[in-house]
Amino acid sequence: MNAAPIVLASSSPRRAELLQQVGIAFEVLEPHVNESQIVAGDPVETALLRARAKLSAALEIRGDAEHAARLVLAADTVVFMGTQTFGKPKSPAEARAIVGALAGRTHTVVTACAWSAFGRNLALTDTADVTFLPLSEPQLAAYVATEQWRGVAGGYRIQGHAAAFISAINGSYATVMGLPIHRVCTIVRHYNETH
Repeated sequence: MNAAPIVLASSSPRRAELLQQVGIAFEVLEPHVNESQIVAGDPVETALLRARAKLSAALEIRGDAEHAARLVLAADTVVFMGTQTFGKPKSPAEARAIVGALAGRTHTVVTACAWSAFGRNLALTDTADVTFLPLSEPQLAAYVATEQWRGVAGGYRIQGHAAAFISAINGSYATVMGLPIHRVCTIVRHYNETH
């Protein structure tokens, strides 16, 4: 897809990788938002609020009229199971606890996207259910030692070592990775047609 360059309001290398994978040209702008302070009663709403906050922060940084018509895209991913939300682990012990809680069970990943173009702000959410195999203590210890839990909701990256203990995904792999790329392509295509 030969898209006009868009602005990706995210520091996530995984989101950048997904855009590159489908040939969407983009530039990165890193909005500074304290995600931990944005929490709603519902995990899906939390993801939406965080994505919108990131978009607002990015638009404030851009500010200039020259880029008013640019497509600016922000996203946020939340991992949850029932009413319990699993954020980004802050320590090896917390990573072990989170991944241990997910082991042998099915959880849900929601990625919210918020975008702005031509003065209009829109948003969507996409969810996927992920089932983990049961994990032994040695398996958990070995995974935590990889350090791949750092900086990611739920303490795992689907495209990393955690792939070894994911037995099923009901939904988009890319959504779990951090960006529902099939839906983003539709957004970009519509933007290009009306640009």
